[in-house]
Amino acid sequence: MVKIRVARHVVDQAKMAMVELAASVNGGNEEKKFFSLGVINNSQKDVFKWLGDIGIAMVPDARQELKEALAKIPAATPGVIATVPGWCGSTFVSHAVTAGAGNVISALGNEDQSRWTAKETLEKWQEKIAKPIARHPVGVFLMCVGLAGPVVRFTNHSSICVLLSGVTTQGKTTMQRLTGSCWGGGGDREFIESFSKSPQAFEQAARRGRDSVLILDEYRLLHADPVVAAKQFGLLLFGLHSPMPRERFGDPTSSEDLRGTRLMSSNPTVAELLRLGGIRYEAQEAVRVLELQIHPTEFSAFRFKTKDAAKRARFVGRYSRRARKYCGEAGRTFVTRLVDELGRNQRALQSRIDRYVLEVMGWLALPESATAVELRLAEQVAIVGAAGRLASRFGVLPYKKATLKKAMRACWARIREKTLQSLGRDPVLMFMQNLQQAVPQLTVLAGKRQTAANARPAVGYVKHGKSGKSEFCLTTAGFSSLTAEEELVLRWLERRGLLHRDSKKRQTKVVIGRDKKGNPVRVRLYKIVCDADPTRELEQA
Repeated sequence: MVKIRVARHVVDQAKMAMVELAASVNGGNEEKKFFSLGVINNSQKDVFKWLGDIGIAMVPDARQELKEALAKIPAATPGVIATVPGWCGSTFVSHAVTAGAGNVISALGNEDQSRWTAKETLEKWQEKIAKPIARHPVGVFLMCVGLAGPVVRFTNHSSICVLLSGVTTQGKTTMQRLTGSCWGGGGDREFIESFSKSPQAFEQAARRGRDSVLILDEYRLLHADPVVAAKQFGLLLFGLHSPMPRERFGDPTSSEDLRGTRLMSSNPTVAELLRLGGIRYEAQEAVRVLELQIHPTEFSAFRFKTKDAAKRARFVGRYSRRARKYCGEAGRTFVTRLVDELGRNQRALQSRIDRYVLEVMGWLALPESATAVELRLAEQVAIVGAAGRLASRFGVLPYKKATLKKAMRACWARIREKTLQSLGRDPVLMFMQNLQQAVPQLTVLAGKRQTAANARPAVGYVKHGKSGKSEFCLTTAGFSSLTAEEELVLRWLERRGLLHRDSKKRQTKVVIGRDKKGNPVRVRLYKIVCDADPTRELEQA
């Protein structure tokens, strides 16, 4: 026996009327869904489809039951109707949670409910995922990305897009799963989604992740043709990072933007992808994505304690399983606390978020010569960091400020370095070129019997070896004169093994000659051992 009734009739401030239909078969559990009264009056095919999906065939008896139910629509009650997820005034509505005061009606439906399924408690999630991830800067950064979606509303950005690029088997997908565990993933479907979608489906997916996070794995699934896939990726990059409000379903009276965070993965870099699609990678593209280029030695997703490939694979697999087993409560708890703070004192919450953003900007230590691209990217990283600070304050993320600071600085350094390189503004290249041009200014160290000059050179010394390698020994002032990006260049030299240093200091003591008594004179300098033509080291990198 089929039973259909109108459970609720709600009218919002825009005079939009919605009715909630409830249906059951043979006295079983009721299934409920909201429909626009205007849509029902025009055509009932959407209602028929829903009834069919829940196992009700539209035989004459069922049609008559629906007709009688619609004839008995109760009087309308005023309220706010949420037809898309995210913030609705001071209330947050999603498939995961509805938090806030007032008569806010969630009309989201349950088609996507499985992705948002939660398992276990927040404490278990912290114990099994968040705390072990604390020693992996990329993991800490992405935990903050996962929770930053609800915070974007309180900033001057509409969305934040993060891309993990790099060769396969580096843990990118596992990191995406761990990020998704903030909100769900415990149901039949994973929280992360595939790139295998039509352009319209991408916008629908972005709306599903509005004010939370949309996670897309493996760009190659966009299209079998890599050129077409690259072109579609370029369009997607612009579409998902729109600074202006977007019209919803072509309705000019309802402007809904695509706020939130996006986390995507790809083997090629953004610049390589866009180049393949015939798009030049320039400033307007660079500011739309925070790209973390994952590399097994330079910048790994996981900081493994072993070099054994099998043990590493088991380690990553263990975290993939945990992402499905312990999930969903972090985002729910964070939003609930955020809504409580908003209801208590909106001005104080906004002030705290602004303060956290400025604090994280201070952690990033941008140079005075920072470009507009660097500032825009840094602001987005700062919002992610501010979300992390807020989540830690609420007891959701079990991280101390020092842990967050370390992760933000490490990921920002990588984002900035690789973005500048892709834009042709590589600080390392400029340093090497300046070093080559400075060779005539360097004092040549001829041998052990050389007498140390009383006047120290401003830039430093050079010692040419027979093998084609040279030792460039630079003073602190000399090194600074060759680059405005000292920290970035020093990290690159360390990764390449070109900077010879003491165990605890980046400088080392270099013998620059002997005094009058024949004793060696040692000075602490930056010692760079590389090709006599420093720029050749970049060709080998």
